[in-house]
Amino acid sequence: MLIAGGSGSLGRRLVRELVKPQYKIKTIRVLDNSEKGIADLQLHLKADDRIRYLIGDIRDKDRMERAMENIDVYIHCAALKRVEMCEYNPFESILTNVVGTQNCIDAALHTNVDRFIFISSDKAVSPCNIYMANAKVCLNH
Repeated sequence: MLIAGGSGSLGRRLVRELVKPQYKIKTIRVLDNSEKGIADLQLHLKADDRIRYLIGDIRDKDRMERAMENIDVYIHCAALKRVEMCEYNPFESILTNVVGTQNCIDAALHTNVDRFIFISSDKAVSPCNIYMANAKVCLNH
């Protein structure tokens, strides 16, 4: 299993849940582009041999392919989610939320990932800002 955006708000909560014994998950790869976020998560979860901490960015398709090697489930939590930040940085938002998501889809197809779970987007029929427009492009792509 690989969780991208694993040190963000959604990913961090998901990792904390999935390490519980009842899930019996052998290995969880947690990928994020925030070294501090990964380090904080690692400190919080203490020593757990099942977790592999990866620094990487979903904008880097080659990195995503390497991170997805030999995994069966990919959970996509990586995104820029703060509306005001997306509005102020529209190109960065598009590179992460649209291009980065497409990189992950392509990498999952290339590495034969069994399941791709996309949980990190709002849905918008008539978007009124950059963030919701990103979501619409991802969902209609």
